[in-house]
Amino acid sequence: MKENPMSIRSKDSIEEALLSLMLEQPYKNITIRSLTERAGLSRQTFYLNFEDKEAILTRHLSRMLDEIMLRVQVEHVDTIQKLTDVYTTVVEENASFFRLLVENGLTDLAKGVFREKLGHLPPVLACQRENRTDTERRYFNAFWVAAFIEVYSTWLLEDRATDRDEIVSILSDIMRGDYFFAPDDKNIGG
Repeated sequence: MKENPMSIRSKDSIEEALLSLMLEQPYKNITIRSLTERAGLSRQTFYLNFEDKEAILTRHLSRMLDEIMLRVQVEHVDTIQKLTDVYTTVVEENASFFRLLVENGLTDLAKGVFREKLGHLPPVLACQRENRTDTERRYFNAFWVAAFIEVYSTWLLEDRATDRDEIVSILSDIMRGDYFFAPDDKNIGG
């Protein structure tokens, strides 16, 4: 079912209001009243479109993940390196938003949204599809979402002091399991 254009405009206005208010004050201090005033909408319109402030961020994060998945598809991402490069590019393009999430203690919300959405999407890479049950995929997604968000959170809090290519390489190594063993130690513990 196609969403009503007026509802989309209202949601967009409320989302923009929240993001602009987060630049001015902590998330926890933002009220529905200040949101509706900034958006130029009524309280009733807010509640017709969103349950609470978290729902606004959930919508924004969900749309962001949709953008990531579209890029993955359009760019024919087929390697771990390319996948982590796409993720890193999106984080860079949205650095101020992600930093606001980190600074406001909202990374668990981001993890939950990404984990939930990824659970409903098919695996991207061939190695993610091989001999995996739905349960395994769900747990792998939970692990990788948490790992990536924590790495990016640290990177953003350090004002991206580490070169972006190094971040891509580190995340790629972690995904491949190369981080945990030196090349000649691959048989240790296994």
